[in-house]
Formats: sequence, structure tokens, C-alpha cells
Amino acid sequence: MLFLPGAARSPDGFPPNAATLLRLRDLGPLKLAQVRAPTGHEDPAWGYVDPGDAFVFTFVAGGAVEIAGSGGPGLVQAGELGVTYTPRLAGMRMTSDFHAVSLRVDHAALPLADPEIDVLGARPFSLEESVPRLLATMTTQLVSADRVLGEASEAAFVQSVVDLVTGFTDDLLHRGRDPEAVRRGLVAEARRRIRLHLACATFGPVALAEDLGVSVRTLHKAFEQEAETVAAAILDARLVRAKALLGRSGSALSVEAVAQRCGFASASAFSRAFSRTLGVSPRDWRRASDRLLESVGA
Repeated sequence: MLFLPGAARSPDGFPPNAATLLRLRDLGPLKLAQVRAPTGHEDPAWGYVDPGDAFVFTFVAGGAVEIAGSGGPGLVQAGELGVTYTPRLAGMRMTSDFHAVSLRVDHAALPLADPEIDVLGARPFSLEESVPRLLATMTTQLVSADRVLGEASEAAFVQSVVDLVTGFTDDLLHRGRDPEAVRRGLVAEARRRIRLHLACATFGPVALAEDLGVSVRTLHKAFEQEAETVAAAILDARLVRAKALLGRSGSALSVEAVAQRCGFASASAFSRAFSRTLGVSPRDWRRASDRLLESVGA
């Protein structure tokens, strides 16, 4: 394994040439980064930004990184999660093919004592483990999107990531993992995946579970505590989008086109589901919506 020249961390932090920072998102208690090995020819605007007083959860997609100091697990390779506490790091070096996404959690949001930091950074974790895999998926999606949801929903989504990190840490430290935090994180990610796949008529509970990397049973149990089934959550998301498309802004679309865009197998299946749930047909709902908008604008 051949490593590039390493970068030392000074009291002021890592230098900008320690790595190439492709993207950095600041979401309050979380900062998310997309990083690759330095080449020495990058745009200065892509210089590495030191995480400061934070824990860094690095999900390695390719290559490897070797971390020096008492705040990390040493060598972290592709398919692994390494957790480091930045103020304890002395330096790092990477292979030329290293690339990763990382989740930076402020120390204030994860207030661990020194012995607990030792445990958290003692070894890398396999991304085949359920919680590291789910964290990696959520981090990758969040860092790559300009806005995942609306402002309020994004704040709730960020909180679910913080809860999941806290639950993972508590479990590792044998303080009694809060399964509710893990469940909320899974449900939040499931709802986001549902919205991404609404146009696919075959996207149901089985496909959703496969997409999340969990069993169908685990997914159903997570939604049971929401007093909702997975199928109902998918149908509700389809109908929310359908109502938006049937409104005035989408009035040029036929009912058949709305059905297709919302993942219904046919216009008749869409009409039955819409009428059964909302007590009115799609066409009648559109006419009522148009009349309401006209009266408001009059």
C-alpha cells in the first residue's frame, strides 16, 4: 500500500493541502464533507478545512487513510468507518485513490470524556454493520444535495442523524443504546427514499427495505411505532404529490399523467385509491381546488 506524503496537524489545524475538499455543508451541529486525496494541483478553493473541536466519522469509499495520534484508529480502508477526535490528531496520510465522505459532529453535541474518546477511536468499523451503513447512506445523501427537504424537515432530518450518532456511541460505550434513536433515524431515511422513488409503480415495502439495507421485518417494526404501515406511508406520499399535481399549477396534466408520475399502475387504480382515502375523485378534487383558488383570487 503506497501512501502520499503526509500532512501534520499544528495548533492551528491541518493545512489546506492536507486533502482536497470537494464539498462542505454546514448544518449546525453537523458539518458534512466530501474528501479525496490531494494531488497538488487542485483549485485553492478546494483546500482542506480543519474540523476543529469535533468528532469526524469518515466513511471510506476507496483507498485508505492512515491517522497519527491518539484520537483515531490508525489505518482505515475502503468499506470501513473511522472515528477520530480532531484535537488529538498529529497528522494523516492517504493513498492516491483515497476518497470518502465524512460527518463532523461538534464536541458540544457529543460531549465525551477522554476515556470514552479512547473507546470510540480504538478501531475502524465495517460498513457492513447496520448502523455504520445507515449513517454512511444518510451522510452521502445529505452532503450531495443542495437541500434534502424543506427547512423544517431538514432540521428534523439532521436531528435524526445526531440521534443515530448518539445511539451508536452509547451502544459502543456500553451505556445502554437508545433503540428509539436508531428507529427514528431509519424512519426518517425511509420517508426520504419513498419521496425519491414515487414515480416507480413497483416501489413497495420490499424494494424500500432492500434500498435501505435492512430486513422487511425491521422496517415494518420501525413504522409500527408511528402507528402507520410502510404501505400506508408510501401511499400517503403518492397522494400528497398527486394533490400537488392536480392543483392549478399542474392542471395541464391529465389524471392519467398524474397517476403515472405518482407511481400508480393505472389511472383507475389511482382514482380508486384517491377516492377511498380522500372521499372524492381526482377530477372532483381538481375542480374544487380550482374553484377555491378562483374565489380567493377574485
